Amino acid sequence: MNDGTSREQLNDLLSRCFSEEDARLLIYFFQHHADAECFSYEDLRLPENESHDLLMLGFDQRLFLPEKTRMGPAWEDRILTFDTEAVFQVPLIVRQIARVGGSRTILQINSLLASIFKELPVSDINDITRLLTTIMANCRNRMFKAGLLDLYHQQINAWISLHDILDLFVISGVMSPCPARSLDTGLSWYEINPVCFLIEMS
Repeated sequence: MNDGTSREQLNDLLSRCFSEEDARLLIYFFQHHADAECFSYEDLRLPENESHDLLMLGFDQRLFLPEKTRMGPAWEDRILTFDTEAVFQVPLIVRQIARVGGSRTILQINSLLASIFKELPVSDINDITRLLTTIMANCRNRMFKAGLLDLYHQQINAWISLHDILDLFVISGVMSPCPARSLDTGLSWYEINPVCFLIEMS
């Protein structure tokens, strides 16, 4: 979006990128739950079948993550259930989208990261954004091999260290390591939050 965004423009983006029914459920999520650190199954004010559809869709899109996990904090380790006592965590970048969705702030990855990490200088935010968009352009099915990060980091000639950038990405909910896939392949893998690709389409 070249000009300031608004709630209506966020809704329009969802409507363009998802089916009518999925967009309706996601709009409901952003209007009622996306700005909270977590919410419970019982917080959903939807018919049971729609609650289940929203939970499956939102988890697939990494808009929220079940608190229940097999092993650790990685997204792929989370266990989705329809238990009435289930709790779901909302990644920081998703919460930030909900907060700027009703303002005049531009809905772009750069501006979202800048608003999350206000202590960082503009140059660091620009470097972080360039690295992220480079990774996104070279990943498949929202996943990438961590072994390529050194090359990408050298290409953008960033001052901030690669280790620090990865920490910021994980903290903000931009990406998550994939320990199970890494063990299976012998390579280190990460997945990128699909919401980043959604923002790039805005």
